This record gives sequence, structure tokens and C-alpha cells, in this order.
Amino acid sequence: MKKFFLYPFFAMFLSFAGGAFAQTVDTSNPDALVKTVTQQVMDQIKEKNGAIVDEGLQYLTQAVQNKDNYDEAMAYLNLIYRRKADVDFGNASAVKDDIAKAEDWRTKAMGVRKANEEKKNQGPGGITMDANGNLK
Repeated sequence: MKKFFLYPFFAMFLSFAGGAFAQTVDTSNPDALVKTVTQQVMDQIKEKNGAIVDEGLQYLTQAVQNKDNYDEAMAYLNLIYRRKADVDFGNASAVKDDIAKAEDWRTKAMGVRKANEEKKNQGPGGITMDANGNLK
């Protein structure tokens, strides 16, 4: 069912694309068309975003190393590993590894965020007194 839905979109894309791309793709075979267009789109994503993803991984990893309970950086590591999976399109083992790391960082972020909220809700630390001014 998806083939029939997607095919008009790709046919329209090809009519606008024109040039060498439109001449090299067999528009009569929807499966080949989807695979070719998908590969070209993912190659463009890899070319444009590969360096940005690597830089983001470097800085976010450094942030988590500097501050163990930095839940926001962990949440963004989850997201950037998902973008790395996009960049690694075509390499199934790398994509699987990236998604596993993303899930691991998501789990860590949720645990650290919960622990941070519990610390924040504990109230003030230090010396506490009762209503009469006596130490507790």
C-alpha cells in the first residue's frame, strides 16, 4: 500500500529534479526509485551533518565527564546518537550500535533527572531547628 502512496511523491520529485538524476532513475520501478532517492537523501545528510554530529558528540561527552549529574547533556547525547544513526545509514551494525547508545543515554538521563529532582525536593540542608528554636 505504501508503494502506491509514495510513488506519486517521488514521481513529482523527479519531474522537478530533472537533469541527470531524472534520466538515471527508472521511474517504472517504485522499489528502485525509493531506494535510490533514499540513498541520495541520506548521502546529503551525511555530507552536511557528519562533522556537526561528531563535534556535538565530542562536546556533550566532555560535558558529562565534567559534571556527572548533567541530565540535560545526557538527554542531548540520546538525541545526537539518533542523528549519528542517520549519518551511518547503510551500515546496519553501526546504526544498531548508535540506537543502543541512544537508549542507554536516555535511560541514564531519566535516572539522573529523577535523582536531581529528589535532591532538590529534600529541602534545605545543614542545621534545622524546630518552632521553639531547638536543634533537631
